Amino acid sequence: MGRLEDVEADMAMSLSQMRAAEKTAQAGFERDAQDMKLEKTQKEKDIEYKTAEAQRLDGELNDLNADQESMQTEMSAILDFTKGLEAECLVTPESFAEKHLGPSFV
Repeated sequence: MGRLEDVEADMAMSLSQMRAAEKTAQAGFERDAQDMKLEKTQKEKDIEYKTAEAQRLDGELNDLNADQESMQTEMSAILDFTKGLEAECLVTPESFAEKHLGPSFV
């Protein structure tokens, strides 16, 4: 009979320890689940902000590319105009032979 009481006491202690361990594990699981939920929310917000930033940067890049094309077109027009001015303004002086000897010697 004493042996059965000892086994019952051991079983009761083991059951008590298992219940305490289960409660500890349950609390740890709930804490981890809450941490993961917060982390998920934070990462979703990060994705949202980074997506908005990427879209803003894409728009800015498109604007800069359009500005570059416009400036390139304007630069080409200015260079063409400058070449025309140079052709009109720069006069090649007559050589000595043309000036003093006439065109037949040139």
